[in-house]
Amino acid sequence: LTAPLDQNVQVKAVKIATEDKYAGVTTFDIARISKHVLDIEKLTSPYTIIAADVDKSNEVDAADMLHIRNFILRKTSSLPGGIWRFIDKSYKFTNPTNPFGEDFPEVVNLSKLPAAAQANFVATKLGDVNTTYTSALTGVQVRSSNALTLLAQDMQLVAGNEYTVNISADNFNAAAFQGTFSLNGATVKSVKAGDLANYNDGNIGIFANDITTSWNGTSALNANVMTITLVANKTAKLSEVLSVGSSLTPAVANDANGTEMNVNLKFTSGKVSGGEFALYQNRPNPVAIETTVGFNLPTESSAKLTVYNVEGKVIMVKKGDYKAGYNEININKSDLNASGVMYYRLETPEHTATKKMIIIE
Repeated sequence: LTAPLDQNVQVKAVKIATEDKYAGVTTFDIARISKHVLDIEKLTSPYTIIAADVDKSNEVDAADMLHIRNFILRKTSSLPGGIWRFIDKSYKFTNPTNPFGEDFPEVVNLSKLPAAAQANFVATKLGDVNTTYTSALTGVQVRSSNALTLLAQDMQLVAGNEYTVNISADNFNAAAFQGTFSLNGATVKSVKAGDLANYNDGNIGIFANDITTSWNGTSALNANVMTITLVANKTAKLSEVLSVGSSLTPAVANDANGTEMNVNLKFTSGKVSGGEFALYQNRPNPVAIETTVGFNLPTESSAKLTVYNVEGKVIMVKKGDYKAGYNEININKSDLNASGVMYYRLETPEHTATKKMIIIE
């Protein structure tokens, strides 16, 4: 502003939206807010506390975390309090740990002045409590050499058929993660959250060809992250159809210290050369004509596969002697002469495992 000013002026800052409004707002911000709310690790800067109050309720609480989660998942297109707040830079907080206890100015009042005057503000991006907006905007990010590796068993898809895909992790080494599972050649039918603590439907966004996810909590050595039911639109390998990336929610994980890690999706054949006993999900599932049950044996052994309904009635039994490593048993729908939810149990002299399959009309 240039002088002379013959009247009082009130200046308010406005950010022109020319960049990604989601930049800098990640699941790790939710993790930080959670620690603040639970008095585990308090936010200390008045500006980060203000950034955490995304609904402008003058309180940082669970509602703010929910708003940020839905924003990250693209379930909402904005935060209740908007994207930015601008605080007069010259203002000194009386109690920096509780900025809502005072009326901090978001405008600058300029009186009649004989010379040029300036109005300076501190720009606070709502939701970005760990101040990563700048790095997200410029693309300069410090990421750990570690990565969160998610696993899926590769399979052959046939156009028109429905399949169930389990996403898991053998070493879930993250305190927070988010990302977008994208389908190129298939349509999402349903998604079920896995067994991560505090992971449920509220951590998942479902779109026609994309699934967004956002989670924070305690790391687990092994985890079943989610189960995706999809309908194939083309005949192809699952690895050619399913990917994880940033088309909607950016793919990023954080370790316990907040360091960012990449999120990878690795496809396995399901074949293991000895070493462990494993029963795999039948494919395809649901079963329309026939299905294959794969399993792994640590040593050469006899095995019995039993299929039974929810009442426990035995529908089919197959027995045989199998080699160490990966084996398969093919089941024709006509062999079952039943429909609905079924269970199949594999028994060896030393191991037993059970999984569920669905037989459709």
